[in-house]
Amino acid sequence: MSLRAQEPTDDYLPYNEIGINVTTLIGQIIPFNRTGTRIGPYSLHVIKMSKNNRGIRFSLGADIDSDDEVPINILLGFERRKSISPKFTYRRGTGAYLSNEGINSPFSDRSSSDLFIGLAVTRGLEYHPFKDVSISTEAVLFLGAGEFGPQIVVLPPLAINLNVKF
Repeated sequence: MSLRAQEPTDDYLPYNEIGINVTTLIGQIIPFNRTGTRIGPYSLHVIKMSKNNRGIRFSLGADIDSDDEVPINILLGFERRKSISPKFTYRRGTGAYLSNEGINSPFSDRSSSDLFIGLAVTRGLEYHPFKDVSISTEAVLFLGAGEFGPQIVVLPPLAINLNVKF
């Protein structure tokens, strides 16, 4: 038998998280007058976090509205998180990145098929309005090579993600 003065919290226990890019949905509710703007390389994130706020991340994105071949973006890597207040978390990560048509950013030209493979370094901020629900955004630095040689691309925070722990 054990007695506790406080309820145990599971804030640091291992958990899974799924995140969905909701930028387009928010744009429909609050029109930003940004027709045709790319919304970032990822549509879906799946993260497995461990007890020490480190995790394995898999992110996938595809532009199904594309006229030609469907651009696919894949990121597989690691992520760390640090709580900076009860409602905000700083996220940072590194991973291998692969895209069959270049990086989905407002600065890239998708007129030609451009395979890109390299390293992605992410930095982001997450807001927790509820215990198991959060909203996040992140900037990404891509270092790698494409069909036209070495590339360095900085992607500012474009997407707003809705994340749910389970």
